[in-house]
Amino acid sequence: MARDGNERDEELERRRELERRRRSRGGKMVLALTITVLVILFAVQNADPARLRFLWFEFEPALIWVIVAVGLAGAIAGFVVGRPGRRGTDRRDDDRDR
Repeated sequence: MARDGNERDEELERRRELERRRRSRGGKMVLALTITVLVILFAVQNADPARLRFLWFEFEPALIWVIVAVGLAGAIAGFVVGRPGRRGTDRRDDDRDR
């Protein structure tokens, strides 16, 4: 009997953890969409040409393309740095072992 109660407690705790993860993902999605909309608005309002110099290159693209390129580079860098590792650091592997 005590074992059944313990199993129910474990199942309840697993369900609570899943619900916490779902809420966390939803909040992150809202934040990501908000930032994306703000960057798009900023880029559209700053569509004028801008002179850029990098090393020995000089060019005048529309500022909107510079903003989009930097935003994409930041998103890629954030994904690469923020993603879980493949060996031993992925929390889901730890959950499966239990």
